[in-house]
Amino acid sequence: MSRIDNILTACVIIIAPVLAAACAPKAPPPEKTIEALYAPYISHEAEHGKSTWEKAEVYSKKFRKAIDRGFEYSLLLNQPVIDYDPIASAQDFSINDLRIEVDQPASAGKAHVTARFENAGRETTVGYEMILEDGSWKVDGIRSGKVDLRKTIDDALKAIGNPDEMKAPVKMIYARYRDTAEVEHLYGWAPLTNDLRDKLAAAESRSVVLGFDPVCGGRSGAPVNVKLEAVSGGVIARFRVDNHERVAVFDVVENQGVWMIDDIHSPGKPAWDLVQKLAAAGIR
Repeated sequence: MSRIDNILTACVIIIAPVLAAACAPKAPPPEKTIEALYAPYISHEAEHGKSTWEKAEVYSKKFRKAIDRGFEYSLLLNQPVIDYDPIASAQDFSINDLRIEVDQPASAGKAHVTARFENAGRETTVGYEMILEDGSWKVDGIRSGKVDLRKTIDDALKAIGNPDEMKAPVKMIYARYRDTAEVEHLYGWAPLTNDLRDKLAAAESRSVVLGFDPVCGGRSGAPVNVKLEAVSGGVIARFRVDNHERVAVFDVVENQGVWMIDDIHSPGKPAWDLVQKLAAAGIR
């Protein structure tokens, strides 16, 4: 190969990546992501439940995981972990006069966008942390004033007491189920609040048939591979019965340093709540 050929080949090797980078599609600016997020709010479709913010395809993988965790545990705990719309920064909204500003220009794959609008006549500001992920700008955090969505989720799911102490009464129950072939009625031995104990005793005296074992999360059996997690004011028990995955959630309360069970429920299909089942049978 001649010297000229070598030079031409070297030029091709150097120039080709530059041309490829120049021809690569450029991601729309970060504010376009936020404009799309607010589209159903500006059209007022979101006010009528025609748009759900949590399903929007605008979140980073990490932030999506945090949001999904919030809704997953809302179902498990039977209480809202996220009790407001973070895009509107309110529970009720009617958004007008939207202004979107880039107050931290894109740099090193990060940016910050602010949305300002009127909600029912009240001026509101919502800030969005943005990252460049998989070739497009994604929302990696939402904050309005002192309210940070990621922190709101973490705070709502933080155990209200010492996790080991909260799990102790539930652990005792599953140990009894593991060691005893026929378990006596819960009200006779389990660490229950007086209110739940009295209701279960009344159900027994009236021959109320629940049709399921709350500790087993359904039909009676032998729970195995029990894993306990203390979250908020409850203890989530995950286990298997007859090779089927089951979940039972125990609401626990503290009384003079001792944790006791106040209710048991399950998000399964069908979902049920022990206290509600007893109330439906006339035991209140």
